[in-house]
Amino acid sequence: MRFGKTAYGDESILRAVGRGRYLLAATVYADEEMARAALQRAKPAGARKLHWYDLDPRRRAASLEAVARIPQHTTIVSAAPLEGGKLERARRKALEGLVRALIDAGVGVLVLESRNAAHNNRDKELVVGMQRRGEAAGLVLAHSSGIEEPLLWVPDQILGAYGEVALSGPGRRWQNTWEELEKGLEIFEVSAR
Repeated sequence: MRFGKTAYGDESILRAVGRGRYLLAATVYADEEMARAALQRAKPAGARKLHWYDLDPRRRAASLEAVARIPQHTTIVSAAPLEGGKLERARRKALEGLVRALIDAGVGVLVLESRNAAHNNRDKELVVGMQRRGEAAGLVLAHSSGIEEPLLWVPDQILGAYGEVALSGPGRRWQNTWEELEKGLEIFEVSAR
């Protein structure tokens, strides 16, 4: 199966005593238009976007089932330890790791869910710095709103589920779905220090 050369990424922060970590994930799709349509159908009526933390357990299970039917590959980078107040440092370490993994996979464009202008600029500066060192040649970084770009929803759903699995194992309602999703996951751990 062939996947596109654009990756769509989101973040999550796993706060757990001794196991906290900053997570970034990026997803590449076999067919972006099919994925957008499937994600729009999976979004709850009245919701602006499909967001893990806005879903109850039943809707989370349904969302993961929809995601599992979309041909995609997701890369997760986990930066740990997450020590008090150093979220941006952990994000930088996670983003560096993610960019390296995506370059190795032949991705040319990374679209991250937008935060605010200052944070987006920090992301871009990090990638430019990597390019100057010859580490991210040819990679284009862009930001987009999660409301406007449904392809950002899959990494959100996968990170939400991954965070729950990391803390307590998959929920009974989506055990089999998580096992199916894991087949398309690549997970890297990096030091946040």
